[in-house]
Amino acid sequence: MDPASAALAWLKRRWLPVAVAALVVLLLFGNSGFRRVVRQRLLLRSLRQEMTRLKQEETDLKKQVVLADTDERALEKAARKELDYRKPGEYEYRFPPPKKKAPPTLVQRIKNGLRRMLEPGSKEP
Repeated sequence: MDPASAALAWLKRRWLPVAVAALVVLLLFGNSGFRRVVRQRLLLRSLRQEMTRLKQEETDLKKQVVLADTDERALEKAARKELDYRKPGEYEYRFPPPKKKAPPTLVQRIKNGLRRMLEPGSKEP
């Protein structure tokens, strides 16, 4: 029995479930209302995640406000950070972060070791 005739025989036995499944797929994905519902559910999910993040941010900001009301140093720190506040006559120095050096390779380590051994005044083992 060749594969085409086997598939046709299977389809003859199971035509009703295959037809119902194809009809359901066509109704769901061919219907613009269903696609809209799926899009809206995905949007709702992302908005809920955003709302959770914003509520956490609000809680953190409320803590900062309470801390600024009670602690003078916290208020000054917030003003310096958020508003670039400086006292009269005060300068702010900003330095670029140091560049990270790559770790020395095996060849470089050997060369450095030989240099140290050959330096005048170094102790020989």
